[in-house]
Amino acid sequence: MTNDKGEQVSEKLEKQINHQPLSELFGLVAVTNAEKVILERIQEKHGQIKEYLKNIMAEIALIIRRSE
Repeated sequence: MTNDKGEQVSEKLEKQINHQPLSELFGLVAVTNAEKVILERIQEKHGQIKEYLKNIMAEIALIIRRSE
């Protein structure tokens, strides 16, 4: 390691990129906090959409039953 922070970061990044825990994998997969937050929000929105569609389908079923 050198004293230059930029070179230290570069060397660490190179080690991560070249890390191969298994022969069929290349690089290191890391989920950052930002990615985690984005994924959590997508999952939350997905859940909200599913609930909304479930409610719509229930209302449609109710309308159909009333019209029979």
